[in-house]
Amino acid sequence: MRILNVGGDSDESLIQYIYIHRNMGTKTVSLSDDAYERLAAEKRESESFSDVVRRLTEGVDLSDFRGVLSDETADKIEEHVAQSRGSQVGAVNK
Repeated sequence: MRILNVGGDSDESLIQYIYIHRNMGTKTVSLSDDAYERLAAEKRESESFSDVVRRLTEGVDLSDFRGVLSDETADKIEEHVAQSRGSQVGAVNK
């Protein structure tokens, strides 16, 4: 907090309080119940969920996993995910 005295030394001087709050952006992430339970189980007493994710993913570079799956396997997984998401969307719209 910064206090600015605007108006001189008199008792009637105007004092402005300027609050500077820097907040990082936040994102909402949906997790299945079992994924949430796993994440919560990893959470230490003084940690936020953001802290847990940072700790668990520290030093992980996703590019290290490039080429691990064959193109055929990756295509099958992508197709399954798309079908699964489609069925979930349909269930919500009913």
